[in-house]
Amino acid sequence: MKNYLNHLEAYLDPDGGSDYRDFSNTSSYWGGGLASTYFWGQHVQLRLSYEYALRLPTSRELFGTGDDIERGNSSLKPETSNNINVGVTASPIDAGNHRLTIDAAFQYREIDDYIRRTTNNDNGRASSKNDGGVRNLGGDFGIRYAFADLFFISGNFSYIDMRSMTRYVAGTQRESKNYKERIPAIPYMYGNAEAGITLRDVFLKGATLDIHYMMNYIRQFSYEWNTYNNPELDVPTQFSHDLFVSYNFGRKSEFTVSVECTNIFNARLYDNFKMQKPGRAFAVKFGYNFLNNKY
Repeated sequence: MKNYLNHLEAYLDPDGGSDYRDFSNTSSYWGGGLASTYFWGQHVQLRLSYEYALRLPTSRELFGTGDDIERGNSSLKPETSNNINVGVTASPIDAGNHRLTIDAAFQYREIDDYIRRTTNNDNGRASSKNDGGVRNLGGDFGIRYAFADLFFISGNFSYIDMRSMTRYVAGTQRESKNYKERIPAIPYMYGNAEAGITLRDVFLKGATLDIHYMMNYIRQFSYEWNTYNNPELDVPTQFSHDLFVSYNFGRKSEFTVSVECTNIFNARLYDNFKMQKPGRAFAVKFGYNFLNNKY
């Protein structure tokens, strides 16, 4: 069993003006779940779980931000869901310096009072609301190969089929146009790939050079309901590449220099509502670990 106790406070004007007031909300709910695992031989683990879970509204969703960018919704109800998860982890290669790990997970969720963030197309103001019943079928697949502590390469892929199961328009017997449509503003197919290498005694004895590369992929999706298949409402397919290099050195490895470049090729990236994100970015960080320098 699990108890969800949520106490929120805010001091703001929910309409974005200067009439500031104190707001508070306290709520308590019960949930729970069961989980089991089974080891099949030495290299395979099977997992099964069920959970009755709640997603409680945040202060931002209930009260807004106070700057008229996001309006609150004080009548927002908690999101509840019945979740079933099935997973398997296998290590078909685990000998000497070689290790190959494969992960697969599948989930089924029935959600009531789904909390969905929306934006007003006229003024861009955001708000949250309960969006009725939602069904979610999804799966994740991951694979990773590592050679000792020298090199690794991995990849992950996810597919989420999240659809509205609210059949009728509230208060009527008229079937909703959004019935069984994908929930908008949520990517349903995405993945990433990573690779890294660790080199020792580079330039200086005892130094460590780490080079880490990542590629991210998000398939095209709509940020509004798909009823009319308007391409202007689509967030385009996105690819991005990041590179991270770290050099650790010193008599007791107390110095670290890190260089990071995100979105190397300056691709156009967007959030879930097609607002463009910043382009290529560089960062340099210098670190000194005082603990490593103690005798």
